[in-house]
Amino acid sequence: DYPSSLGAVPCLYPAWLNPTLVQFSPQDLAGFGQGYRLTQAQDVFIVPTPGHSAGHQSVLLRESGRSYLFAGDASFDEAQLLGGKVAGIASDPASARQTLATIRTYCADQPTVYLPSHDPDAPARLRDGRTVTVTL
Repeated sequence: DYPSSLGAVPCLYPAWLNPTLVQFSPQDLAGFGQGYRLTQAQDVFIVPTPGHSAGHQSVLLRESGRSYLFAGDASFDEAQLLGGKVAGIASDPASARQTLATIRTYCADQPTVYLPSHDPDAPARLRDGRTVTVTL
């Protein structure tokens, strides 16, 4: 969402901050349909996951037939993803709902360890390599 942000507290970026902005392009990323490749090995991508904020993004790591989705604030936890429930701060509830559906579709198609920022069970899932079970 750089350089603008939404919310009650203004974002004050340091004067030295000069981020590299990404432009998504079509990628073969199952349900996401687009992304931004971060590595030459084509194993780490940024994928758009709008809803929490207009420019919300998540990081997708593909390794040894398994994906790891570092989902940020796409949902609070895995249960919210599975239930398709928009909760918490969502600048655009319709986009948030669509993002959850996109993530569920991806996870149903690709074995994925789902790792949202606020899920207390995420560290154990990461440690154990436990993938989410999605039934569409």
